[in-house]
Order: sequence, then C-alpha cells, then structure tokens
Amino acid sequence: MANYFWVGGTGTYDGVTNHFATTSGGVASVAAPTSADNVTFDTPSNATAYTVTFTATFTCLDLTIGPPLAGSVTWAGAGAMNVFGNIVIGSTTVQSYTGALSMKATSGTKTITPNGVSIAILVFNGVGGTFQLVGNLTITGNGSILILTNGIFDPNGNSILLNNATPIITGAFTFYNLTVTPATPAKTNTITFTANVTITNLFTVSNGATVTNRVLVQSSVVGTPRTITAAAISIANADFMDITGAGAATWDMSASTSIGDAGGNTMQALGTAAFTAAATQHWTNASSGSWSLNTNWTSRVPLPQDPVVMDKAFGTSQTVTADMPRLGASIDWTGATWTTGLTWAMSTATSINGSLTMIVGLTMSGTSTYTFTGRGAFTLDTKALSLARSITFNAPTGTLTLAGALTIGVTNTLALSNGTFSCSASNYLLSVGLFTAATASTFTPGTAQHLITGVGSALSFVSPTLTTAPTFKFTDATNSAITFAGGGRTFGNVWFSRGASTGSITISGSNTFADFKDDGSAAHSILFTAGTTQTTNTFTMPNSASAVVTLNSTTTGIHTLVKATAGKISCDWLNIQHSVATPGDNWYAGANSVSHQTDVTAGSGWIFTTVPAATVKTINGVTVANIKSIDGLAIGSVKT
Repeated sequence: MANYFWVGGTGTYDGVTNHFATTSGGVASVAAPTSADNVTFDTPSNATAYTVTFTATFTCLDLTIGPPLAGSVTWAGAGAMNVFGNIVIGSTTVQSYTGALSMKATSGTKTITPNGVSIAILVFNGVGGTFQLVGNLTITGNGSILILTNGIFDPNGNSILLNNATPIITGAFTFYNLTVTPATPAKTNTITFTANVTITNLFTVSNGATVTNRVLVQSSVVGTPRTITAAAISIANADFMDITGAGAATWDMSASTSIGDAGGNTMQALGTAAFTAAATQHWTNASSGSWSLNTNWTSRVPLPQDPVVMDKAFGTSQTVTADMPRLGASIDWTGATWTTGLTWAMSTATSINGSLTMIVGLTMSGTSTYTFTGRGAFTLDTKALSLARSITFNAPTGTLTLAGALTIGVTNTLALSNGTFSCSASNYLLSVGLFTAATASTFTPGTAQHLITGVGSALSFVSPTLTTAPTFKFTDATNSAITFAGGGRTFGNVWFSRGASTGSITISGSNTFADFKDDGSAAHSILFTAGTTQTTNTFTMPNSASAVVTLNSTTTGIHTLVKATAGKISCDWLNIQHSVATPGDNWYAGANSVSHQTDVTAGSGWIFTTVPAATVKTINGVTVANIKSIDGLAIGSVKT
C-alpha cells in the first residue's frame, strides 16, 4: 500500500497523465494509483483554486478531498471512480462531476463523509462490504441515482435528501430519513424505485406549495409494485403509481387535497381512502386557458383519479392547453360548444387515467404523446378525428376499447406496452404510422384491415398476445426501407401496397400468414431474416416486368417459405436467392424469374417454370383432371 498525493493543480486524470507524488506537495513521479493506494487532495496540491477532470476510470483505496491553500477544488468530468476504502469530501469542494462514484469494499465497514457536498451518482457495490454514512447526504444534479448493488448500506441515523427533478433509487436500501424535495418544483418531478425499500424513521415527499407541481412516486416497472416500508410519512403534492405503502406509518393521506392515485397502489388496508377523494372537475373558463391553472376548474387542477368534463360554452377561437403530465381520469368533451373554432393543444407528453371521448369539430394541435394508463375497462372515442400524435397504451390489468376508427397520422406510432387494446366486435380500423406491441400487451384486432402508413420499423411485435389473427395493409409509397417484425405470430392477410416505392421490405421472425401479398409497381426487394420460416396459405406477387421483386435473405443464410395448404403458388418476374420453398412441387417462380439459388448458400424448392396446365381426361363421358388413382388403384392410362 502507498500514499499518493495530487500535485500540479488543474489537470485531467486520464489514466496516463502523471499528477501524483508520494509526498504532500512533492514532485509528480508515480503512475496512477491502484485499489491498494490511498489518495489525498490536500492544501499543498495547489496554492489557489483548481479543477480536476476525470476522463478515465480512477481507482484507489481511501480517498480524501481537501481544499487548496486558497479557494476550492472543483471535481469535473464523467469518468468512473472506484473507491475500495473510506471517502472524506471536504466541505468546500465544488462538485460538477457527473460520473458514478462507487464504493467497492468487499469486507469490513467503510465510511463516506460528504460534509454537505452533494453527489450526482453514488453506487455501493461490494459483496461482503458495509457502507456507512457519516453525516447527511444530498443526491442532486442531472441523472441523480443512488444504487445499492451488493453489500449493506448503513444510514447510521443520517438523512438522505433527493432534491433534483428525477432521482432514481436502485436497490433494496434501508434508510433512516429519506426526503424527496426537488429544489425546483415542477409538474414533471418524479422519484423512481427499482426495488422495495425500508425507511426506519421518516419518509418525506413535498414539491412546492401548489397542487400543480406534484412529485410522481413510482415503480421503475409499470405494473410491478414497489413496497415502501416506513415508520412515519410526511407527504404533500404527490401522485403515486405502483406503490405499496407499509410499516408503522399511517398511509391515510385522504385529508390532503393534493395526493393523486395514478393506479396500481396499495396503501396497507386503506385502499383508495389513502388518497384525496376523487371529484369531477368541469372546465369553467369560456376563454382560452391552461390545464394547470386552478381557477379554470370546479375546485382544483384534476388529480389522476378526477373525472374531467369539458362541457363549457366556449367563445370565439379559444384554445385549451394541456400542460400537465397527468390530465386526470376519463376526459369527456361531450357537451362542449363554441361559436367559431375550439382547439385542444398539447404542450407536453401526457397521460389519461381512463377513457377519452372527443367531439366532432374539435381541432387538435401539438405533437406530444398520449399515454393511456387506466387500470380498468375504458373506451377511446375519437369521433373520427385524427389525433395526429403518437399513442401509448401502458395499463396493466386495463382494457382500452375503440368506440370508432383510430387515425393518428403517418409519422406517429401506436405503441402497446401493457394491457389489452381492443378494436372491439365492431372491427374499428386503425390507421397509424407505425405499430409496436410488447410482450405484456394483448391486441384484439377484430377483422378490419388495419392501415400501417409510416416509414421505418413499420410493425414490431415483441411476442404480444393476439386474440385473433390481425390483417394489415402497408401503404408507405416513399423509397425508404420498412421492417415487418412479426414476433413469430399468426396473421391474417398482410398486404404491402407501396405503389412505385423501391424501398426494401424486411420480414423478421418466423411468422404465419393467411395471405402474403405484394402489389408494388416498381422493382424492390423482400428480405427475410436468415434462419426464419414464413408459413402461408397463399403468396401473391406483382408478376410484372416493371416490378421485379427480389426475394432474398438478410444475410447469406437461407430462409424458408412453407405453403400450409394444398394448391400451387404461381409467380413470375422474381429474382430469387437463399430461398428454400416447401413443399417443393408447389412453388412456381414462373418462366421470367431469375434463379441465384446456387450462390453462396444454396436455396431449393422453387420451380422456374409456369404452373403446368391441368391434364384433362374423361371416364365414361365424365371430365377429370390429373387422375392417378381411383379407390387406391393406380391408373396407367385411360381410354374413353
């Protein structure tokens, strides 16, 4: 073990530059410290204020940060810092460092003494180590994260304050006092827990003095609750989502006017009584106004559990601006009237904790995303309006059912993350730019032919549940490549109708189709991910000299095409490579197609002729075609 001292004042630690001496104030003479070396930044390091910038991974045993002779030392950069011993941070240290400061001891008790200096990212990661806090700690700055990966965190009766906008608590911590009070109150402040935590004394959440600026206390995974076990709580201006309140604390916050229930919460045995009682909020302003202004509502800015009714007689050319991240429960525009023009503007990404019912003639503006989060059964009725924005459905145990067609525009995405999205028994049509569906989602498509109009990853199904086989038509006519990522699911008719587009179409996943169809009018490629199998009843191509379709794999490996039903596939004007078609007597490429099946990895099964005409014979005056046997007896020749 050696003792190293930083010398030379301002400099960069890049793992190579020599800034260390073996004596305080000495001459730089040694290489970078190791996990067995103590490192000190002290008064003789420099006479005046200086800055140390970390661009490479820094490692040491004990770390002590003291001031220069005059002024302060500033820590900067983002290179990782790994400390295997104790940490003492001098009270005058200026912290602009944004990297991860990790304590990694694997035995004994190691202490961190912050002396009032805030830290952005603090990690405890040492199997067998105990990490003890000496003095209160503030976690602040961009990307504020407190992480317990391995070892034991001992708060030692000290408090932790999280005072930035979006702190994340990663790991099963035990705290003494935990306080969430953003230095700058804002509508978008959050605190996220990735695991269950215990607070042996007081859990405090507060965000300014108004119901507008509420901290969202949430789990890192929607639908997966995190338990906060607390001895006592002091909470104001907060919403909760996927949180279980436990411990000796009384989680009944219903006396407050600013505690929101955003879904998935269990506050001991109190149920919904833990939150402010829901109250229907009517918009009361006949003129333009913002969602976040208290005086525009019956009694308050809507909480996530408050039904919202927009049944106001508006004046001329008015605009309602949705500037809250959580708009309320079900929103109903039925009953709104206006003289000329009414606009609903979106100035921020926002969530709706229930149904949405629009009204004919309402103008939409802004491009921010809607997220539907209601945990019950709700409806979306657009009244044939284009919402002209991306839609995310993320509602575990929730169902959102269309009450009419849904159109969102060619540049926007319908993303199903969690819950059931239903086009209902009425088979309402989707017209979306892009469509994604995650594993936790269920899609009830009905029998409508849904339109996919966007560019890029046009469809991406990551193993969602499909109640029936959906049918899609892809209509993007640009020359951009698009991808159909089917996720190995079964589809109805899938139709690529891209007109004169020369953009390639990539098919990934081993999927099943009722009909796989392409009717493009220009030459283009259909590329199948190597190693996948596409099973289809019918396979329809343009069969045109002006629209030669190249069928190939995405690499030099083969792909397989399987005909699931009897009958022949009849195509022409194809360029085929790396393609295995089976059964081999069913796939006819046509006389004008080109075979590259012997190139690199050979394909097979395609027959490069037209489908032969049926051989017609008669037996006792009855016309038959291609008869080979009767009642199991082979027929060599037939005479009439």
